[in-house]
Amino acid sequence: MVAELQRRRVFRALVGYGIGAFAVLQIVEPIIHGFHWPDAVLSYVVAALAVGFPVVVSLAWIFDVNAGRIERTEPAVGLRGARLALVLAGIGMIAAAPGIAWYFFLRPAARSPAPGAAGVPESSSIAVLPFANLSSDKEQEYLSEGIAEEITSKLSRLKGLTVAARTSVARFKGVNRSPSDIGTALGVAWLLEGTVRRAGDRIRVTTTLLKSTDGFRVWSDDAEAKLDDIFAVQERIAARTVDALALKLTPDERRSLSDWGTRNAAAYDEYLQGQVLYENFNNREQFQAGLVHFERALAIDSRFAPAMAGVASVEAQYYRDFDTDPARLARAEELAGRALEIDPRLGRALLALGEVRVARYDYSGGAEMFARLCDDEPQNYLAWDFLCWAEGYRTPPRAAEAEQACRRSLQINPGHANTHYHLARALLQQQKIADATRAMAVLDQRQPNSSLSHAGHFWLELYQGRPRAAIAAVSRDPTTTPLNLAWKAMAHGQLGETDQAFADLEAALAGGYRDTGELRTSRWLAPLRKDPRFERMMKKFGVGGK
Repeated sequence: MVAELQRRRVFRALVGYGIGAFAVLQIVEPIIHGFHWPDAVLSYVVAALAVGFPVVVSLAWIFDVNAGRIERTEPAVGLRGARLALVLAGIGMIAAAPGIAWYFFLRPAARSPAPGAAGVPESSSIAVLPFANLSSDKEQEYLSEGIAEEITSKLSRLKGLTVAARTSVARFKGVNRSPSDIGTALGVAWLLEGTVRRAGDRIRVTTTLLKSTDGFRVWSDDAEAKLDDIFAVQERIAARTVDALALKLTPDERRSLSDWGTRNAAAYDEYLQGQVLYENFNNREQFQAGLVHFERALAIDSRFAPAMAGVASVEAQYYRDFDTDPARLARAEELAGRALEIDPRLGRALLALGEVRVARYDYSGGAEMFARLCDDEPQNYLAWDFLCWAEGYRTPPRAAEAEQACRRSLQINPGHANTHYHLARALLQQQKIADATRAMAVLDQRQPNSSLSHAGHFWLELYQGRPRAAIAAVSRDPTTTPLNLAWKAMAHGQLGETDQAFADLEAALAGGYRDTGELRTSRWLAPLRKDPRFERMMKKFGVGGK
């Protein structure tokens, strides 16, 4: 039988068909990905090619090519009829078996668990990796960061897509890791990477969408345009990503992809610079620099709602931490309200309005705003951090809820130093001293000698019964504020130094400190509340709620 197969050149036909089938698969697979057809199409192609093996065996048995002509092979003695057909079909299936076994059972993709299984990302999940700045001016870093952030923000609003927060992928900036490693670490199926080069008023943005499992390049786009056309470039990237993932968008979601709050590139550029400073602030100078950029953006486009919200955020935080001029807070509230009037769904404005509430010591109202934003934008690490902040300061504190919100924020962005401060405070309120100490160690590593670090060590020392060390910790901050004056009053009260405690408290109240809940219920101020001077001071500064 083997000799007859060789005579009829069946083996040669099988080898030729096998090579051809492999070539077909190499061509068909990228076409299927390019047109976003389901993976099942490739399985059908493999099955069809497998069926072709028995057909090829049968044709090779019956016919031969001789001198360029197809001729019927002379019949041989032996198998005939149904028995022959079964043998030929069997030979074809045996030849097809290795390829079928590899594709359906042995290749890495076939061995992987189904999407949604433990450790395997859903197919509609993506991470926008940090865009590399290829400009000669390294100060243009904010532009590449801003473009990646804005695209992340746009995609995060789509209900059918899970998006890794921009800050959670920051650790992969400049790191040479395989797509599969990054995808596994972030739990996403798709990766969007890019580079930005700026020269004068022109930018060049190159982006690539990859499958994280195997690094397959679904599409690559190279856009060169004037800076004024940056919105069109970003819209194109977002739209191509949505189409590649075959997402079904509502009309509102489709419109949101082209809504940037402004169409003025100069205003947008200033806003991006301000936002980078605001998100990573740790001192008064950064706040002031961020405010300058937000103000410039608003001066260029007076209806740029995100810039209004940016100014409102800085003014509210500045009021709370550095300067209790009522005009700052009034302006913050007005701008946050105007931003929401322009865009009622603007999360940036909701964040600012929550900051205004907290600056007024309305922690419950602030927590309500931040919780709403967490529902609307569950990947917004700032919203979770601020929710932790408000829950930990309200009366009485909701320390467990604060801890939960902080841990959610750190899941999204493990590197955000401010969250570690709020987490430490929430842990101390629950007497989790060791855990709070670990949180402070991270904060010290990220922001050594910052105002937040000094404040965190104040609370750490106070909760451990070391008020003298607490005073020393907060005194290392070169900036004296109404807030840290009130803290010093608490520590001096614990030491029995009531005269100094009242002097600090009066200075805090004169500076605008009005945390009625803390003044009336905090255990740290209990020694002062027993003194007749306390109520006289409350009456002097108009603090009610006895």
